[in-house]
Parts: sequence; C-alpha cells; structure tokens
Amino acid sequence: MSVLASVLLATQIATHVAPPAGVTASLTLDRVVVDLVNRERLKVTLHAAPLPDVQLSPIVGQRLLLAQVPIPLSNLAQPSRTASDTVVTFEVNLREVPEAVLGVPTELVPIRWEGRDARGDVVLNVMGEIDPNDGGRLMLPVDKLMDNYARLVDTSVVPSLAEVAFRGLVSLYNPFNFDVVATRLSYRITVGGESVMAGTRPGFRLRAATASDVLIEQSAPLADVAAGVLGAVVGQQPVRLDGAVVIRGPQGDRAIPLRLRGAL
Repeated sequence: MSVLASVLLATQIATHVAPPAGVTASLTLDRVVVDLVNRERLKVTLHAAPLPDVQLSPIVGQRLLLAQVPIPLSNLAQPSRTASDTVVTFEVNLREVPEAVLGVPTELVPIRWEGRDARGDVVLNVMGEIDPNDGGRLMLPVDKLMDNYARLVDTSVVPSLAEVAFRGLVSLYNPFNFDVVATRLSYRITVGGESVMAGTRPGFRLRAATASDVLIEQSAPLADVAAGVLGAVVGQQPVRLDGAVVIRGPQGDRAIPLRLRGAL
C-alpha cells in the first residue's frame, strides 16, 4: 500500500468509526460543550464528525453512557448537520444522575450516545474519549459553575500585633440526589492579591440536593503574611480562595478546583 493510500485510510478511520451490525452510522466524538440551565440541569452538546450521506431512520429513543454508566436524559436529542460536523444536544437533570457516576474515570472518559429507532435498533452512534482536563475538548462554563455551586461568604481578616486571623464559610451546593463525601478542602487565601495563608480543612459530607457550609478558621503569624496584606485589608480589597475540594469515589479521590471571591 502506498504512503498516500495509508494516509487516506487512516483519515477515514479517524473520521468515521466503522458502525456495528445494525447501526446506520457511527461517528467519532470531537468535543463536548456544557452549559448550565440552572443548578439542577445541564445542557450538553456533542460535536462529532460529519454525518455520511445516508438516510437515517427516525430517532425515537436514545441512551447516553459515561464509561458504561447510563445517564438519564431529559429530552430526546435529534442530530443535526452543520457545515463542519454533526451536533447532538440534550439536557441532563442532575437529580436523576446515578451515584455510580462517581466511579467514572478522572482521566480519559469513554462517552457514547446512541440514537434508536422505533424498533429499538441503534441507528446512530456518537462515541469517543474525552480528557476532563482538556479545555479544548471539554468546554465548561467555569465561572457560571462556581457562581452556582460554590460561594465564599461571611469572610473576615483580622490582623493583630502577632498574627492575622481568617474566618470564612465555603458554601458548596450538591445538586445530586445522593450524599457526596469530601475527604478534604485545600485552600490559599489572598486579599487584594496579597498572600495571607494556606491550609487544609478536614473531610466533611455534602448532603444531597442542598448547600453545605464549610467553616474555615485559621491564623498565621504576622511575620509569615505578605507585607501588603494590612494595606489590602484596610482598603477592603476582595478576598480570594483558590484551592480544591477532594471528593471520594469508588476509583479513588478526585479534586474539583475552587476559585472563589468574597468581600471583607
């Protein structure tokens, strides 16, 4: 086989996965775009390779799998063609997501969406693997997620002659219908960009479908605090907490980044 023929064959394989028996078309997943409808509902759009020029039977059923974990969908997706790809959009009610989702891998996540006809046969597959840390393939509304699921409230920074004391509540909202165990919360506190302190909060439980307030109280010797902190505190500069909450799952712990803003 010539080099050119090999390249063309590899390109075809990368673009269209050979469909299993009974499947009209099977497409390679390119990227996933997630938006937040509200605290309980996500809008998810799968972008895949272009649909081949075939006639698909009407899609009347569907299934979404994340690493073999079935995820209930709130509406029936209908694939659409664009100039460059195939788009499948649906919504997920987070209250209906099973607890098994905590076992989904933290690195490459296999994703498979199936569209089925009236007989229950799969007529279209969209499948691939997505690295959750690849912002080019998994696109999340990070600021919107932080605004809805994590807040820093009731903050205070009190300097004295010997130390600086910090107090604040991290309010974490669990949208799922099951409790989530956090093994720890790591953080770094800054005021007006000036470093105040860093630390780790021991584990806690996030109750289902509710917000849990996690208290952070810590003091640091004045000598260890950045020189500009006192001026930032007097000037009522914004407080930032950067860190992560670590969630326990069947396959081990996973860290969820936090970047929160509060006021003095």
